[in-house]
Amino acid sequence: MSRILAYLAILILALVLAGEEHFRRAARRPVREGCLSCHSAVEDPDPSHRLAAFGCTPCHLGNGYAFDAARAHQGMVRNPGDLEYAALTCGRQDCHPEAAVRVKGSVMASNRGILRRLYALWGAAGPDDAPGLLARAGPRGLAEDYFAKLCAGCHLWKRREAGEQEYSRRGGGCSACHVVSDTQRRDAELRSFAHARLSTRIPLENCVRCHNRSARVGLTYQGRCEDDGYGTPHESGGSSRRRLSGGRFFQRIPADVHFAAGMVCIDCHTAGEVMGHGDAPESLEGQLDVACRDCHQPRFSRPDDSAGEARRLAELNRVTPRLGRAPAARTGRRGDWLYALRPAPQPQADPDKGLAVLYRKLDGEPLVLPFDRRPQPHHALPGHERLSCTACHSPLMPQCYGCHVVLRRGGRQMDLLAGRETPGRWEEGRSFVRLEQPALAVTREGRVAPFSPCQVFVSVFGKGGEYLAGESAASAGMTPFDPHGTRKAARTCLDCHLEPKTLGLGQGRLRPGPERYFLSTYDSASSNLGMLPPPGGLVAPDGEPLQGFAGRGGRPFARRELDAILAVAPCLPCHTDYADPVYADFSASRRRLRDGATPGCPLAAPERGRASAVQRDKVSWDTVSHGAPPGGPNSGPSLGRDGNIME
Repeated sequence: MSRILAYLAILILALVLAGEEHFRRAARRPVREGCLSCHSAVEDPDPSHRLAAFGCTPCHLGNGYAFDAARAHQGMVRNPGDLEYAALTCGRQDCHPEAAVRVKGSVMASNRGILRRLYALWGAAGPDDAPGLLARAGPRGLAEDYFAKLCAGCHLWKRREAGEQEYSRRGGGCSACHVVSDTQRRDAELRSFAHARLSTRIPLENCVRCHNRSARVGLTYQGRCEDDGYGTPHESGGSSRRRLSGGRFFQRIPADVHFAAGMVCIDCHTAGEVMGHGDAPESLEGQLDVACRDCHQPRFSRPDDSAGEARRLAELNRVTPRLGRAPAARTGRRGDWLYALRPAPQPQADPDKGLAVLYRKLDGEPLVLPFDRRPQPHHALPGHERLSCTACHSPLMPQCYGCHVVLRRGGRQMDLLAGRETPGRWEEGRSFVRLEQPALAVTREGRVAPFSPCQVFVSVFGKGGEYLAGESAASAGMTPFDPHGTRKAARTCLDCHLEPKTLGLGQGRLRPGPERYFLSTYDSASSNLGMLPPPGGLVAPDGEPLQGFAGRGGRPFARRELDAILAVAPCLPCHTDYADPVYADFSASRRRLRDGATPGCPLAAPERGRASAVQRDKVSWDTVSHGAPPGGPNSGPSLGRDGNIME
């Protein structure tokens, strides 16, 4: 009996091996499609999509059995990556079905957060995602029309090549990221040409094609700042050649340290972050995953069954080492594998301190990252527990105030979702752009992070040019995000503990003393913005919120938080070390100061006449007064942005 079982096992093994060899030979045989009888010399899109193995119709559809051009092209799609076809092309069952489903649910495709914000602007309701808008028949409301003609130009449900000028190069579903070069035609009859190149090594240019407006993180990351100079300074007798799409200009600023190290977007952002995790989040924060600590305080694990996608991506990358069973880092939130981040080969004696190696995904070059998981004095400082990394390491951020939107009902414009022109033309403008320190506020999760303006003022004009006040709308808000302008050096202590812009008061002058007040540089009441607080003002000196918090929510510093932050500033000129015992229990240190237990401290001078002018204005900061002091806003000295007294 055992001999029979052995024979059966050998027979089954032989059949399996024969089947595998059959499929290997079948994959090596040229695909016999009518397409290749005309397009006889086409270069492969990439090694994973060889025409000899796949042919043309699995991606482009059409009739592969026809030899007549008209019949062969019937039902063919030019861009297989367009999401309306993805289930039949990229997402077909034997290709990438899971990825196609995830992409359709991602925020870059659904745009739920943007649509929700637009509906709120007009107090309206409607389909909460782009597919819902596509499926809806009938005229669009104001929020939906705005989205379809402007916002949809950057997002994935838009067909590739739909729209005008730069819009035509955006969108296209899977192709928006994975097509890294266009088709190069070599003859008029298209018998010989280089197919558009496909890759998982997505270059920076593909990301910045869309991420160069709104938050402008793609520009800041590269050391560029959109500028209102409109062509200045002149070069060679003409306008500056520092040009962006849409006739915009830029100035040079310090680039993000990661860009300076040769890193591109995909070196940080995982496939799950970009394509989604399959859970259709309501907003961007639900899809973001990677954090600074994932690389700078990494946790390494040996791959298990959950690393299947990571192994596949590492193999498809072709320039980073294959993952195999080698340890790799994982994100702390969702546990996504960072397949290009590995521990250094040499063993480390201290498990909390060592070296990691990040292999850049475009060229495979290794970057060595020293790490120490133990808290450092500047990170462990009491009171800094809630600080995000960007709160200190992003000192500057481009901020666009007053997004002015005009709808002219007498015009016409391309509906980028419907693919045709419809009545109504939208135009976008702005009040001004500033490159300055970001305001800090508290996120919905309780973290202190940079916030940026999200201010929209919409004016609607009828077909005859008349202003329609009932359809116009306005909303002034702020939203948190990473500026992508990271620097190794942190902001100075005074830049947070005494700078009114950082505290959320806005640009202006902050006067310390028994009657603290803030004088705004920008006179909003005399502007045409229709808002009283300064454009960058989140909060009044007494802790009263001044603007809404759009998108991902949040709140400004409360009065008790403002008091605690400002209370540190008088000590900073003398106590400059993070590890100074004064900061270990700052409340106790202040009590000792009030009780006279620190006679050597200049702030404890018993007679005000013995203290200097600077000391007098720093002694007592316990009272907040919202508004100008008696005698007018310019009476007495005021503390400027650099912390110096200005008479």
